[in-house]
Amino acid sequence: MTIQTSAMAMPDQSERMTPESRRAIFSASFGTFVEYYDFIVYGFLATILAGLFFPGDDPVTSLLITFGAYAVSYFVRPLGAILISPIGDIYGRKALLLVVIALMTLPTAAIGLLPTYHQIGILAPILLTLCRVLQGLSAGAEYGGASALVVEYAPARQRGYYSGYLTLTISLAMAVGMGLGLFITKMTSTEVMQSWGWRVPFLLALPLGLIGLYIRLQLEETPVFQKVAQKAHDKKKTPLRTTVQRDWRAVLLGMSVGATHVITASILFLFVPTHLIRNLGYPPATAMSIALCGLLVWSLFMLPMAALTDRWGRKPVAWLGSLGLMALYYPVYLAFGVGPMASYVAIMVAAPFASMASASLGPMFAEMFKTDNRSTGINLGWQFSTLIFGGPAPMIAMWLIGRSGNTNAPALFAMSCICFTLFALCFIRETKGIDLSRM
Repeated sequence: MTIQTSAMAMPDQSERMTPESRRAIFSASFGTFVEYYDFIVYGFLATILAGLFFPGDDPVTSLLITFGAYAVSYFVRPLGAILISPIGDIYGRKALLLVVIALMTLPTAAIGLLPTYHQIGILAPILLTLCRVLQGLSAGAEYGGASALVVEYAPARQRGYYSGYLTLTISLAMAVGMGLGLFITKMTSTEVMQSWGWRVPFLLALPLGLIGLYIRLQLEETPVFQKVAQKAHDKKKTPLRTTVQRDWRAVLLGMSVGATHVITASILFLFVPTHLIRNLGYPPATAMSIALCGLLVWSLFMLPMAALTDRWGRKPVAWLGSLGLMALYYPVYLAFGVGPMASYVAIMVAAPFASMASASLGPMFAEMFKTDNRSTGINLGWQFSTLIFGGPAPMIAMWLIGRSGNTNAPALFAMSCICFTLFALCFIRETKGIDLSRM
């Protein structure tokens, strides 16, 4: 039995991209890049932040606490989806995107200015965690607003491809954050990195955020949303209540189908530098280079795989990506234990399958919800998925290794999460080609 998330119909959106549509998609994508760069850079600098903000006699415990602060921002992301996402369904996609980029930029830049534990004591980790909470609230509403805007502007037969730009910007944000961390590590000494070098990636958020804010100010509201807004006489509508009452099945399916992307971003990319350095004794530069290679291949294949969702459909691409990762996760972690060369090859082989799993999500999520609650619905499914499968993942991975002594335990954990995606795909109908203007 399958649950049909939306009615199929012949698309009536324009089959050609207009200059306005291109500007809107660029604006959404650039802003999403800034958002996720700001949010993700913390994970790449976790080993340094552990000593600066959470010092202790046991380095593993310090790192676990650091990842705990990392997880806190994931725990509040659903709250951001609940409190902030409805702005996009009531006042428009543009209003939401302006709010979230400002809310992300300020706390990220503030982290770069924070005094450390040795300077102000316990107040330092408290302030760091507070900044992460504000980041989490912003990230909780970003993707749904940007995704709704992109699919509502894109031609019906190319929604998968243009949605791929959003997912591409997420992977590129991770790659840029990793590359910047690698550059600073190579160009500065350990002492400089501990002293001030770690601040640079966070402070870069301010100019990037201002550019993103300016670009988003130039946005026009989507024609699809304007059409619905003109018909809606009740400005007191509640997209959250609509989503919970009408589309709760779609939210649960979205939450589950997102598991592969979320766990892969965490365990195959974000966690890898820490794992290779702490558990396998790799030099920091080598560990970051391996993860960066995987991120670049992930990014390289994102748009081709996104285009494939328009040709084959969302579900076949999601199936192939998830099954491929299920088969490759354990061999990849075995390769990490062999040495750097095997690690490079393994992560680059797995990355295209990660692209498949990620590229299929954007259009699938957006096409599961109607225009009056698309932003809220996407964010609820997406953020509860990140809460369950993403935020605690590095901490769980470290705990599993410490508890079992098996450095490949994170792969088994990731494989178990992928099962949720495979199960959800059994109940989701193909959404390619639906008419958004009638939703």
